[in-house]
Amino acid sequence: MGHRGKTFFRRWLLGSVSKQVIHYAHCTTTIVR
Repeated sequence: MGHRGKTFFRRWLLGSVSKQVIHYAHCTTTIVR
């Protein structure tokens, strides 16, 4: 797996975590990259 593959995985992982935080947060949430 090259650099591009790791970047895709990292984006996917961060994206799914961000979506969960936004979905389950009980207050206003800002996601900053």
